[in-house]
Amino acid sequence: MRILIVIIASLICVITASAQEDVCYEKGGAWNSDESTCLISHAITVEVDYPITLAHHPIVEQTVDAFINETRGQFLAGVTAPEMFTFPTAAGFFLSIAYDEYRFSEDIISLVFTVSDYTGGAHPNSYYRTFTFDLAQTRVLIVDDLFVNTADALAVISPIVQQDLLARLGDMSDATWIEQGTGLIPENYQNFAITPDELILFFPPYQVAAYAAGPQEVAIPLSQIRSALAAPFSG
Repeated sequence: MRILIVIIASLICVITASAQEDVCYEKGGAWNSDESTCLISHAITVEVDYPITLAHHPIVEQTVDAFINETRGQFLAGVTAPEMFTFPTAAGFFLSIAYDEYRFSEDIISLVFTVSDYTGGAHPNSYYRTFTFDLAQTRVLIVDDLFVNTADALAVISPIVQQDLLARLGDMSDATWIEQGTGLIPENYQNFAITPDELILFFPPYQVAAYAAGPQEVAIPLSQIRSALAAPFSG
């Protein structure tokens, strides 16, 4: 689904055409010399990639719809506030929600949503929101559901993740930043997907590294953590 909202304002000035054109560009507008008008466009784009092939499962539809509606509503409430439309304009506000699908089995499916938005400032923002569904049990799994004992499992997983990130990030790595973002609390590992072979962990910008390093993901073979996994993931 895609929504495009365009708000156009016209500035009428009584100064010379050349000066009007300069002022128009300063305000972020486009000068129409034929009509001597300055058009300033505020474009707001919302794009949502929807997992329509899973929409016939009520638990998926309800969960995904609630997530999309909340995310879209918060974004639009922010960018359509009156104070966002001051001059010079910040054009090109957008929200993009895309997803990837991972399957552990026919009944256990992970959806990994990547949310990107721009509401002004130096750069867009991005983060992950993941859902792992157990369709047979009609429920959404959390990280605790993957393990026999979460604390014991994270004690094994955390060093693996830290070593991977240090090697992956190279000169952009910061050991303290990585340790804080991969500490032994479930919230650090809430964005995950699982396949028959791997547990994939997703870290948004700023969790384990600076924005310039981008988002990070670490795939851990299930064979390395088999003893920590709960059924049916333990094989």
